[in-house]
Amino acid sequence: MTFKEWLIRHKGEDSPLGDLAEDVALDKDFPSENSREAIMDHLTGAGVHACTEAIETFKRAWSSYRAYEKKHSE
Repeated sequence: MTFKEWLIRHKGEDSPLGDLAEDVALDKDFPSENSREAIMDHLTGAGVHACTEAIETFKRAWSSYRAYEKKHSE
């Protein structure tokens, strides 16, 4: 499961994670590459320039996603 697929499962939640999921679902240019670096580059790039809160939410979400992946790959 990619980060985007994992994140989209949180759409509709009343939380920063849910807000990020909504934004990513609407972002046609969100990277298809499942890479923290590619996503950070996208979020901090000139076209998006996400706010600090969104960046921090992404960092926490990425950590949660990796933990999920580790748990479900065993």
